[in-house]
Amino acid sequence: MDFMLEEIVCHQCAYKSHADHAKKLDHIVASDIQGYCERALNRLKERKNMISDLIADVENFKQKEKSYPAEVFIRILREVQDQLIPHMDKKERRELELKYNGKKFAGDDFNEDTLSVFNITDEHEQLLKEWIHGEDEAANTKFELLYKATRDTFSCYKMHEMINHKGPIVAILKSQHDQVFGGYSSIGWKPDGAWTADSKAFIFSLTKKTKHEQYQNKEQAMYYANTFMIWFGYDLLIYAECNNNGSSYSNFGTTYKPPDGMIANSEEAKMYLAGSHNFTVKEIEVYKVSQLD
Repeated sequence: MDFMLEEIVCHQCAYKSHADHAKKLDHIVASDIQGYCERALNRLKERKNMISDLIADVENFKQKEKSYPAEVFIRILREVQDQLIPHMDKKERRELELKYNGKKFAGDDFNEDTLSVFNITDEHEQLLKEWIHGEDEAANTKFELLYKATRDTFSCYKMHEMINHKGPIVAILKSQHDQVFGGYSSIGWKPDGAWTADSKAFIFSLTKKTKHEQYQNKEQAMYYANTFMIWFGYDLLIYAECNNNGSSYSNFGTTYKPPDGMIANSEEAKMYLAGSHNFTVKEIEVYKVSQLD
């Protein structure tokens, strides 16, 4: 049954939409709700068992005195957050932030496959979230996978079908040289076919743990074109089918500031992100970026 205010609505509507036959009831017949109650009890018992197991795991870690592999605790941290965060307000969620060595830990959106493929850790996810929303809001930053090239193909049309008009996004790439890098846009992608400004856009290297903001040509933060995959100024341009051709390139320093002491558009700058000026791409993942209230 669904209880909305003081009205009782047909129990089938609690299971799936039956608006065409929903009606108010004056009383409840026990036999009418047996199926719903059975389904509800099964789900509640499953959730109860999961919570009980988590309580036991957390209590076990609380009693530990020696060090242990971080990935074991991170798994439990993620499960606790998955169970509780959807039901908590912003103030309550801050109680579940893990502070380690004086810093908040927010990593929980990259799955094990992503961490393995890009050869990164939860620390890289935490760093990326800090770059986007700042250290204080990193724990409230969420990544939702929209597109994965090896799963969804390296087609630019397929990618834009999955990422356009989704709001803020972050793209992560891995080159043939196993360098991991990408770009963030606070306004997301559109099929307009034009240069656009985005004052909060930046590119980055997760391999080298460096963030690169705009310092010139800011009207060319990104170029929207469905015939290309990712285009940040002339600093980072990813062609269609980039896994099979070496047309993609980096020309660091055109819009985005290279590392201190590095000359813009030099050979060193061109190789900095991907390991070479032109390159092929092994993997791309694009995430929708949002903030919890």
